Amino acid sequence: SWLLYILHDEKAELFLDKDIIANLIADLKADLSLPDIAKCIDIRTLGHKELTHYYDETKSTFRTLVVAIKEKKAITVTNSAFNGQVYENQLVYPYKLEYAPQFDSFSLSAYNVEAKRPIKMNLQNLSDVQICEPIAHYNDFIQNFESKLAAIRETIPVTIEITDEKNGYDRCSYK
Repeated sequence: SWLLYILHDEKAELFLDKDIIANLIADLKADLSLPDIAKCIDIRTLGHKELTHYYDETKSTFRTLVVAIKEKKAITVTNSAFNGQVYENQLVYPYKLEYAPQFDSFSLSAYNVEAKRPIKMNLQNLSDVQICEPIAHYNDFIQNFESKLAAIRETIPVTIEITDEKNGYDRCSYK
């Protein structure tokens, strides 16, 4: 039943084509021992925030980025930043895709060739993603990029002290 639940989740389309998902669901439903998905509690709806909707463009962007990372190729991308500024046709070297469960969103960690620095972009803010040429000296790039990331990471952990004023701990730890 867990696989049926996953296949009904919209994120499944990031990894599988719709026809494959439909075939898998049909095969699973042929097994009469599975519960009716409509009678199951969707735990994703129990949180405070609404579910993220992954539009076809975001799904296509995700798959394009997976191909670029796998084939070690550069990409050009247009990024609409949260401050409203639009960065058009940026040449970037994609590093990895990350998922943030607290925000239910994917982001791309990459190296901006023009700015010569690591950047992170929310996938829902990306458009016009095009795969370019292979990244020259890829292993050197990765080693250099990871050393730059290590240099900007905080070395001293952040400590937060929570006092139990008006059940503050419960409010902070409740998801």
